[in-house]
Amino acid sequence: SSLTRRAGLALPEGAEADLSCHYGLEKVAERGALLVTLFNESVCKKYILLGPGQEHPSHQHADRDEFMRTLLGDAEILVGEDWRAIPAEGYCHIDKNQWHSLRSKAGGVIEELTTHYGRQRSTYADQELQPQKLPLVWRKQSWRWKK
Repeated sequence: SSLTRRAGLALPEGAEADLSCHYGLEKVAERGALLVTLFNESVCKKYILLGPGQEHPSHQHADRDEFMRTLLGDAEILVGEDWRAIPAEGYCHIDKNQWHSLRSKAGGVIEELTTHYGRQRSTYADQELQPQKLPLVWRKQSWRWKK
């Protein structure tokens, strides 16, 4: 994708990602994100890619704290009722069970570090959404549907 190239992310062949499309594919450009997992051992590292004007819905995790920083473009996090910029230097810390949402005005790439992502799913504030993530794999410098 253009965001991965612009951010200078060297993704290994076979890297896996999930296209977060909880409001359906037709709304993913406004309400979704691409979640790229680099490794998920005792520590997990992900990249969250947000397109221009894209927002990821409010959610929480019962099993992990998160640490985020912006690698490219702009990214904001909503904690409580206040949107704030995710810093490029240092990290924004989100406690487990803390509700948060992500967005970008012009498009951005977020680096996320957590403890191991287990089988526990995120809990979403909007009870009407249908949690859905479509698996992708990085092959020959582009994302493909994972079979």
